[in-house]
Amino acid sequence: YRKIRNTCRFILGNIYDFDPGTETIAYQNLSELDKWALLRLHKLINRVSKAYEDYEFHVVFHSVHNFCTVDLSNIYFDILKDRLYCSHPQDPERKAAQTVLYELINALVVMLTPILAYTSEEIYSHLRKENDPESVQLLDWPQYKEDYIDEAIEKRMSKILEVREAVTKALEEARSKKVIGHSLGASVCIYANEEWFNLLSTVNNLDKIFIVSHAELREERQRSQNAVSLEELPGIWVEVAPANGEKCERCWIIEPSAEEEHGHPGLCNRCSEVVAKL
Repeated sequence: YRKIRNTCRFILGNIYDFDPGTETIAYQNLSELDKWALLRLHKLINRVSKAYEDYEFHVVFHSVHNFCTVDLSNIYFDILKDRLYCSHPQDPERKAAQTVLYELINALVVMLTPILAYTSEEIYSHLRKENDPESVQLLDWPQYKEDYIDEAIEKRMSKILEVREAVTKALEEARSKKVIGHSLGASVCIYANEEWFNLLSTVNNLDKIFIVSHAELREERQRSQNAVSLEELPGIWVEVAPANGEKCERCWIIEPSAEEEHGHPGLCNRCSEVVAKL
């Protein structure tokens, strides 16, 4: 229960400045990660709807709990935090994330109503607009959208998340050896065979997905002796080193630009530009 409630609290806390009427980003303009989150949501809607029809309430609870714990908290929210907290409030990528969060919470609040009635009413009280129904009990059931089910995206993201898991294990090993502290203190180099290299070279912002300060992708033939591999993920080697530069006081990313002299001491170039526009 607490995980589901905290998931909803996180979403509500990050859509406080989002106007769905004017700031919604079209599906085709969303990132692959955002589309993946919507894909997982609509698979959940399909599974939960059938479970309610079959009176399998345990399936409802376990499906929603697993979605909140794994798909959202451990993956989507974890990667999203930098975009939500550190981007300019009107950044299109931040608004894209809020678009997805808004759809997530509006679907979850209805699906939870039959089993968590009071909590759902509390959540809905923060979502309800002036002309909306008075109670969450009066809302329409979320509709399953076949257009969001893109198997190619799901397959790509599954592969990328496998690499993310390998990187996470390498970071934990480096942390245990006192090479790094927090993951943002790390610079990661991924050595990949041809198949993995062709996939990962098309992925933007690997550093954000791995939650490190710097991420680099290299071919297998350039592999360092310090790179470690995982038996369950052949073709991938990970090397972890301390990131170069100073810690940005705003986003906590270690960047050489945080050492430079500009209008906002202690901030990286990105944060300095954002603060200047506020």
